Amino acid sequence: MIIGVFERIEIWDLTKWEGYAEETEHSYEDIAERIYEKEGQDS
Repeated sequence: MIIGVFERIEIWDLTKWEGYAEETEHSYEDIAERIYEKEGQDS
């Protein structure tokens, strides 16, 4: 698995990436939800 953002590239073992993605999925959902809620308040 090759992942990149701006000037950074990471090479991950696919099994480790899948484990990481599974463990962090909910925290990313929480962050997105909070951003969405804040955007709604600014309107």
